[in-house]
Amino acid sequence: MPPKRKLAGLDDEDSSQANNATVAIVTSTTSTTTKTSSSSVLTSNSSSNTSNNNKTNNDNNNNNNDDRCPIPMTSDSKQIYWQYQNSEFEWKDIKYNLLDSIEKVYQKTPKDSDEQIFDDIVIIFSEMKMYNSKDNAKTKKSIKRVFRQPIWSWEKARGEFKAFKPDISLKVESSFLKGLSKASINAERYINFSSFEQARFDDDTKTRRVRRNHIDVSDYHNPYWYFLHSHTQTTTPKITTKSWKEFDGSHDDINKAFKNLIEKGENTQIKISDDETICFLSMTLIKKGSDTVVVKIDNGPVLPLKKSYSQLSEQERKDMINKMLSGQTSDSGNNKKKKDNDSDDDDDDKSKKKQKTDSGNSGNYLPGELDVLKKDKPMKYILRPTRHLSGVSQADAHFRIAESQFYRLLTSGNSMKVTKVEYICNPTLTKKFNAKMEEYKSKKYEHSDPVFGFHGTAAKNIIPICTNNFSVPGGGSGVKHATDSGWYGKGIYFSEFTDYSIGYIKDCTKILLCKVLLGKAYKCSTLIHGKPCVTGYTSHLSPDEKELVIFHPDQILPVYIVHYQSGATAGTAVSGLNVAPTGVYGNFLSEYNQANLMPASNILNGKTISLLGTLSTVQYNIQNLITKHGGSFHSHTTNVNGCTQLVTTSSDYFNLGTKVQNANLNGVPIVNENWIYKTIISNKLKKVTSFSFNAPIKSKSKTEILKPIPLEQLEYDDDDEDDEDEDDSKKKKAPCKYGDKCYRKSADHFKEFSHSFLID
Repeated sequence: MPPKRKLAGLDDEDSSQANNATVAIVTSTTSTTTKTSSSSVLTSNSSSNTSNNNKTNNDNNNNNNDDRCPIPMTSDSKQIYWQYQNSEFEWKDIKYNLLDSIEKVYQKTPKDSDEQIFDDIVIIFSEMKMYNSKDNAKTKKSIKRVFRQPIWSWEKARGEFKAFKPDISLKVESSFLKGLSKASINAERYINFSSFEQARFDDDTKTRRVRRNHIDVSDYHNPYWYFLHSHTQTTTPKITTKSWKEFDGSHDDINKAFKNLIEKGENTQIKISDDETICFLSMTLIKKGSDTVVVKIDNGPVLPLKKSYSQLSEQERKDMINKMLSGQTSDSGNNKKKKDNDSDDDDDDKSKKKQKTDSGNSGNYLPGELDVLKKDKPMKYILRPTRHLSGVSQADAHFRIAESQFYRLLTSGNSMKVTKVEYICNPTLTKKFNAKMEEYKSKKYEHSDPVFGFHGTAAKNIIPICTNNFSVPGGGSGVKHATDSGWYGKGIYFSEFTDYSIGYIKDCTKILLCKVLLGKAYKCSTLIHGKPCVTGYTSHLSPDEKELVIFHPDQILPVYIVHYQSGATAGTAVSGLNVAPTGVYGNFLSEYNQANLMPASNILNGKTISLLGTLSTVQYNIQNLITKHGGSFHSHTTNVNGCTQLVTTSSDYFNLGTKVQNANLNGVPIVNENWIYKTIISNKLKKVTSFSFNAPIKSKSKTEILKPIPLEQLEYDDDDEDDEDEDDSKKKKAPCKYGDKCYRKSADHFKEFSHSFLID
């Protein structure tokens, strides 16, 4: 029996409430409940959780864990746990009473290579390993940080639990951790922690069981669901092997149901077939007539990442970055006056030669960039990766600088790949930035040369920022910090660490890379929530210097928009098949966002489209987009009867699943999702053959496409050859069955059929 809790008023709960999680993923759960029920005993993926009357059980790992120990928390009220790998298929919690100490040391020295002792365990943070101090062999085990969100649920029917809304779960969790005896849910009901029951104020005999779970949350860009498969060989003795197997079919419905649980509460499970149900609270697959099976969520298949910049030497990378940051330009002679006796033809020839020099290998300008800088309108260039290092152009240099900065301090391993870079050329902001840099240099500030800094934000903010620059939060700007009041001052936040800034992106896969002038930087030693810049300084640094805080927009110059892919979208290789490189059949989130902004139309009228696989956004969003533009959605999971197009991913296409095979047998065109977006954006029906998975990959000459375009333009102009010819007069007509003896006089007849005596 748990210790008797102090009696308290029902309004003593913590008034602070955390923001709801936007993307939450389960890897393991812990469960607390009361009263046994054969139909509701759950098994977590780390151990089984049973519940006895008037007894709470959070000790899944036999660590004598106390569920009332102080648990370190994030700013959005997620709890931080540490786990160690007990076996290939099992992670266990480190003792709860050690969590606070471990987290404090980790926050101070996350890359410390020294051995840190916590009770009877020794941790080496730089290796993310631990061993037991009593183990003479010092057998090391992997460790990891786990973020958990509390989920409280109530029993609607025997063994069927419904989750409370997230704000209620957080409120109840706060009361529970304080040791209170009760917590109010609403004006009619409360939870009694002593009995773990929900009761009514007007009649406390009417009760329902409640359950407390902690769900591990992680952000997966391409979540796949797996179940633990056991196979017993028919040998003597019998040998049982285990492996993780992927669920068949699309994972989107499972992801949508789970996200709905985290953000809205309610349903705690999803039925994936007549005989199978996934229970999110226990992370198990419940099968009729058989034992439950452990399930997990993880990244989909990921290929080794090839980075073109890695072929450069370290010195070459440094020289390239320093050259770009210093703003060096080969403009000698730009201000030279032409002789008065030069003819107009001579002037034209010289101008062409000068522009060629400025935009070629010997200069730092792209074609047309000088002309853009002489005007006021901001423009951009779209840059893509190249394979060869010989004769590196200025476009290649820009791409590799942005790419190398993206990877330089990236800690996510090989799960991300840069697919495209947009180089921003804004004359007004460039002049202001250069003036501020000269001012800082004249004052001999320590940091008068710029550094690169990443800034993650919503997709809708990127173009306005590149056009008008950032707005400092507070004052009359109307701008607020997206997540908090500004831990290290009320300014604009940047980081040289890609992972850090990507964490602030929710609706796209692109990130801003800016030049930043620190000037005279003040290094914070503690939190200074929402404070202005310290007098005598021009910027702030966080204690670990991972965050750069800028207080004047002239200290910032947006330079690149870096597009990236992650997880399984970072590439797909199929043995023996000529698969297109990443970006051709890959992630199309930017295109989706652009198409989603287009006004409603009937461009997809008459099209019945079926979706398959994990696309750039959830299938529900694409369904809405299809119907918005006059199309119909085909919802069957395997057959394609009545379909006009099947939209899928390259991995699903080359895996030849049932739906793909049926489409091939029935002659249904199979295309990537960009066919939908390009059709909507251009308001012209695109040829399906241009977006099929066996279509030849188009290559465009750099000299043909490398030109400045408006910031709001998504891509260079599409070729007309991708458009479906809808003009009846241009379609190939069937020959008239009467041939030269045709006697018809109807104009409609001659429009529909060809005749040898007429020129169509």
